[in-house]
Amino acid sequence: MAVFDYHDLLAHVGHSFECIVYGDKQNVALACNDCYEVIINFDRPDFDNALSKRLHYSTTNCEEIARNLTENEKVILRGSCDNKFANVFEENNLIWVFTVIETSSLSLEVARDTISSLVKKGIIEFSGYEGKRKIEDMMIALTELGKAVYSIAFLR
Repeated sequence: MAVFDYHDLLAHVGHSFECIVYGDKQNVALACNDCYEVIINFDRPDFDNALSKRLHYSTTNCEEIARNLTENEKVILRGSCDNKFANVFEENNLIWVFTVIETSSLSLEVARDTISSLVKKGIIEFSGYEGKRKIEDMMIALTELGKAVYSIAFLR
């Protein structure tokens, strides 16, 4: 969340905003389209229960998800697993969004939309984004589903 007081919000006067849903409606945020900052966000109250239900998936489902990845989604997934800072495919490893975007060579807007799509599909998740001022400063990680889909899409 980027806005904590009067001065933080004043810096966004005249900017355009968008209300964005992340994951399986696990989080909703008001984001500044000019600064790419999350102004305010809230987690869904029953998010923990929804996450545990989502982790039950089959190999067939993973194969279908892998087949239906868009080219931009594949680029972001490759960028999240092959970049100068880390390999998000390893256990409990988080990667900065800015390095994924840099590795992908996609425009910031296209990369942001693609990352949002992957979050909605449950393939990646944001972690440690409380208090981050820009989307590029957030961190992402592959979910268990994401690791399975990545393996099918790129390691077979």
